[in-house]
Amino acid sequence: MRNSFSIFQTIPPHPGWAAFFAASRHALLGATLAVGLANAPAVADEAKVKAAVETQAAVDKTKQIMDDSWITTQIKSQILADGVSRGFQVSVETLNGAVLMKGSLGNQDAIDHVHRLAEKVKGVNSVSTAGVKISSQ
Repeated sequence: MRNSFSIFQTIPPHPGWAAFFAASRHALLGATLAVGLANAPAVADEAKVKAAVETQAAVDKTKQIMDDSWITTQIKSQILADGVSRGFQVSVETLNGAVLMKGSLGNQDAIDHVHRLAEKVKGVNSVSTAGVKISSQ
């Protein structure tokens, strides 16, 4: 037998306690559910906002890739149509509007010319021709 003292051992249970505790438990459960349900729209709205943000980010990334591809195509087309690179090889890469050219051209004037062509294309933020070398072919 334990020697600990408990108030519940000395006071006889009241007949209404069981009903009181059951009602209290139900009230607490109801309040918990009400708070949870009250927050449900906020949680749903948060999920919608998060999904919308993620979707917009994916759209923006896809748009940037398409813009970069368009920029690269425009620059390559202008270089080929211009004829300044005839007999030489120049590659064009674009990332987030930044254009990087590599290869070789006949002289510095040709390098400067393709640089100016690239700068005029809509959506170009910067142009680097540091990878283009002068070659006599």
